[in-house]
Amino acid sequence: MLNIKLNQNNQNRDGLMAKIDRTNSKLKKARNLFVEDKNDAEDFNSIKRKCQSDIDSSENQISALKLTTKKDFKVMIDRGLMVIDRLGEPYENASVEEKKIILSSTFSKKVTFQDEKVRTPEGNKFVKLIYLINS
Repeated sequence: MLNIKLNQNNQNRDGLMAKIDRTNSKLKKARNLFVEDKNDAEDFNSIKRKCQSDIDSSENQISALKLTTKKDFKVMIDRGLMVIDRLGEPYENASVEEKKIILSSTFSKKVTFQDEKVRTPEGNKFVKLIYLINS
């Protein structure tokens, strides 16, 4: 879900950056026409104001996307931490099969049980990051 949101935000940002580039090109053309006396000062100033307004609007939208992404990350991390924090009680009351399911959701590779020991090839990246918070 967060991946989809990030991809959408990146696409929106890329579209806004392309719009800024097109607007800057338009402004450059207007400037060249003005220098070549093919446009009067009033027309050039009108185009310049409109282009600057469009650029400012696009830049504000890009800033808003960045804030939205940060909020989305914070919400997802807070939810994840809350779930992990509350995992103890369901684990204690779970059957052996349910405990295997809970454990396997914490690790990215298959958890194996061998000689009364648990083997975990690699932990979940999200869980690893949580452990790094205190480091």
